[in-house]
Amino acid sequence: MPHLRSNTRGDLHVHVEVVVPTRLDHHDAELLREFKNRRSRDVAEVRSAHAAGGGLFSRLRETFTGR
Repeated sequence: MPHLRSNTRGDLHVHVEVVVPTRLDHHDAELLREFKNRRSRDVAEVRSAHAAGGGLFSRLRETFTGR
């Protein structure tokens, strides 16, 4: 992202919040299953920094131990 009145570029930070419904009726659950089956090859595991549960050393330990 370009800085204002400058040719230098900086970082662009994005904060995304995803709300997952906890109660679904039968039709909605079936639609989600169908969507999952169609997109299963495009799915990547994403973990929140807040949900990681710990600081820097905990995350490093998890990374190197494969948890």
